[in-house]
Amino acid sequence: MIGGLVGTTIYCEDQAQLAPFYRDVIGLQVRAEEPGETHFGGDEGGLLIVGTHSEVHGSAREPERQIPSLLTDDVRAEYARLRERGVEFVAEPATEGGVTFVTLRDPEGNLVNLLQFD
Repeated sequence: MIGGLVGTTIYCEDQAQLAPFYRDVIGLQVRAEEPGETHFGGDEGGLLIVGTHSEVHGSAREPERQIPSLLTDDVRAEYARLRERGVEFVAEPATEGGVTFVTLRDPEGNLVNLLQFD
């Protein structure tokens, strides 16, 4: 029986270049780090893995194909904080069906959602 999603991976050309964005700018907790991979997340949540892949080169070609979602307790505050740090957003935060969300672009063009369940 499959129980659900545990995490997701964003592959890039060089994890050492992309992982600092998620650690230093977004503020995710590093759970483990090894050559070619950085694992983000706490003991009770899902994992976001940023890894080097030999077949990935340059910016994301289809950033809409997979969009990881990160949970926050205040989307609007995170939006303001990250905009001040130069993070690019697709649009301003919005609320639909009890969820407040906003979508950002990482330095390689990958899309990432920030979600707040109201």
